[in-house]
Amino acid sequence: MKHCTNLRLVGIALLCLLATLKGNALCTLACNDQVQISLDQTGLAVILPDMILDGEESACPGPKTVTVLLPSGQMIGDTVNCDQANLLLHVKVTDKATGSHCWGTILVEDKLPPTIFCQDTTVQCTANLSVDSIGFPLIADNCSGVLDTFFHDDVILENCNTANTAILTRVWHVKDASNNSAAPCVQTITVE
Repeated sequence: MKHCTNLRLVGIALLCLLATLKGNALCTLACNDQVQISLDQTGLAVILPDMILDGEESACPGPKTVTVLLPSGQMIGDTVNCDQANLLLHVKVTDKATGSHCWGTILVEDKLPPTIFCQDTTVQCTANLSVDSIGFPLIADNCSGVLDTFFHDDVILENCNTANTAILTRVWHVKDASNNSAAPCVQTITVE
């Protein structure tokens, strides 16, 4: 192409331009539509060209870029996070050498359930057995936000002067904003 830039004849320059355009036209990309993207344990997903492109793109070898667009039209690069969970987003894959590009969509999903860890404890007979006094389990999720946490108690009561006057079995449940539920966690509270 360097020799084309030095040509003075319009006709030859036009042929060079057509040859350049024809070379770029041979590079075509095809994108899949509605690819499901799962967020990882850190609440992120990097969108790679191969995740979006339809088939092998041997006509466009070389590096490509991915650009994700929010519903507002704002471009956010190639990484999605928990803020985009459950959204259908437009994605553009561009061949760096030619500028050829295609469009697809992705559905960002959080499929990981929260984790919950319960710790058993022993308290005195006169102790307050409320959650505020006994404490909550340790709960974590890849996407921060509101977690629906609830529990139910099963109590076996005895007299205060016997060994283990009561055993309170508190079963904890937690669900995240994407409706993923952790396995129930059992906390045993022994009352002496």
